[in-house]
Amino acid sequence: LIELDPTPLTVVSNVKVMPSNQSTLKVYSINRVTFPSGIYGNLGGKQVETEPTVMQITWAFWMHNYDELPFATKMGMFLSLLPPILLYFQQITWEVLINCGLVGLQKGEKCMIWGRVDISSLTQSPAGVLWFVAVAKIIFAALLHIIHVRFRMLKLGGQATMKLRANIFTTMLQISEEAAESFDEGDVCTVLDNETQHAIETVWMQAFQLLQLTWDLCLRAVLCIQVGGFLPGMQPLLLLSIPVMSVSMLVALQLRRDGELERRQEAFQADENCRAFVVMCDYCRSLILTYKKGWAFTAYFNEFHRDVNNKHYAAAVMSSNTLL
Repeated sequence: LIELDPTPLTVVSNVKVMPSNQSTLKVYSINRVTFPSGIYGNLGGKQVETEPTVMQITWAFWMHNYDELPFATKMGMFLSLLPPILLYFQQITWEVLINCGLVGLQKGEKCMIWGRVDISSLTQSPAGVLWFVAVAKIIFAALLHIIHVRFRMLKLGGQATMKLRANIFTTMLQISEEAAESFDEGDVCTVLDNETQHAIETVWMQAFQLLQLTWDLCLRAVLCIQVGGFLPGMQPLLLLSIPVMSVSMLVALQLRRDGELERRQEAFQADENCRAFVVMCDYCRSLILTYKKGWAFTAYFNEFHRDVNNKHYAAAVMSSNTLL
């Protein structure tokens, strides 16, 4: 809002004005950048000649949400990096349990972590080793719970959903009649309800999961290399297995990505068709009852819903069977 000068209005000669008591003025800014993050070009400016790829749209959607929630996004990224670090230290406690507890220390030997840190004062006996591991596990569990609670308190999913739905809602209010003809009745409601929630859960929130899994993979690779250092001849094999597993993961993703996207789109389209059918039946309710066709439309609705369920099931099976 822009506050206007409350002083009396001065009138230029021969100019007619209508006095009022208005003290504020609402100023609206037109968004000239296409959603998300200008991936389709700018209105009245640069235009995109080719259709963006799925990865480009995904990255643009991440950047859009980052611009909307910069601080919460940074905190979410930071908290996503902490669980793999705790997991790494948990594996170190198992090393202490095996080397200093189960195997046992010879007289004069020291209990070492990473081969450098001496914790012999904490593990002078098997009971001391067990106490050390138990206390460490409790501390790690408490820290992991605190991290999960703090991440949940950021409300990244809820805030992003609210902003995305508000964006779609304002677009719906300003949509032209020509553009509205491209949508069936109920399509916008479906987008606001189901597809918005799905986009946030499977694209935006999965970005933090992807960051956590990538960091976890790196720390596990470091852990494998450390363990391989104690096994003669195994370290080169472990180093070779890391790129092999990475390439296998990328190949599996590339082979199954298009099929999964196609099934997701089919499920969304079936959902929109079912919603449009329900809205149409609501508008024509009196005619349906007058001609006593309620049972027939109920059967059609069951067929629509069965088709929706089958397509969503196929998309979910495709996603869960993808080995990454």
